[in-house]
Amino acid sequence: MAAFEDHLNSTEGLLKSHDLVYLKQRRSRWSLFRSWFGSFALGVVTSALIFGIASQSSRLIPKKSYSFADTDLLPNVPYETVTFQADAMFSQRPTDDTDFAWDMLLPPGRGYVFVSDPQSRGLPEGEQTAWGQIYSVSMFHQLHCLAQLRKMYWVFRDGVVTGETTNARTFAGRVSTDHVSHCFDYLRQAIFCSGDMTLEWPKQDGPSSGAVVDGWNIPHTCKSPKSIADFMDEHHFNGSMLFDAAG
Repeated sequence: MAAFEDHLNSTEGLLKSHDLVYLKQRRSRWSLFRSWFGSFALGVVTSALIFGIASQSSRLIPKKSYSFADTDLLPNVPYETVTFQADAMFSQRPTDDTDFAWDMLLPPGRGYVFVSDPQSRGLPEGEQTAWGQIYSVSMFHQLHCLAQLRKMYWVFRDGVVTGETTNARTFAGRVSTDHVSHCFDYLRQAIFCSGDMTLEWPKQDGPSSGAVVDGWNIPHTCKSPKSIADFMDEHHFNGSMLFDAAG
């Protein structure tokens, strides 16, 4: 009888021990699942945060609106549609306001830019400065020429209309005739180079006037003004202190 009770107690002990091990195993598997699921959820949240930060950063960092690789001879500027509109600020006689508007057409550096490693781009040697070689961008050379012709036109026009030629004589003595005269030929070739083939149609200005082609309110395909400004802003020569477009 005693032996039977001992056997029974030992069997119960084994059952209890087996139940304990089983329960421990169940707890261990659940703990592993919770640990794995927690790690997985944490990874998903972390990835989402990193992706969100990266996306936001890419939005905050402005993308260049042009390209200028190390071996490019010219900046690659995209095109856009621009409708020509009359702006009296640029056709009126010189005043502080109209002169300022013309001066602001030239970017910092007055149209000169730094070019890194110009030889790899196939460029001849540029103008040497303390900061590096600089080159003139033709578009702003053309604007400088046009500003000089504008100034000359109004000085001599006023001299003819009023009969007072002092300013005209002073201007003629101060400005190199060869420098101004070359602008006519330079702008002639620049116009042919751009070759704008936009078709313009006549418009009736009034009931008593005939139809005329004035060029206004007609869309043109142009190089993006913003991209040009972005390029000039990043590469402009920083040693120029002259802000007169006609100077």
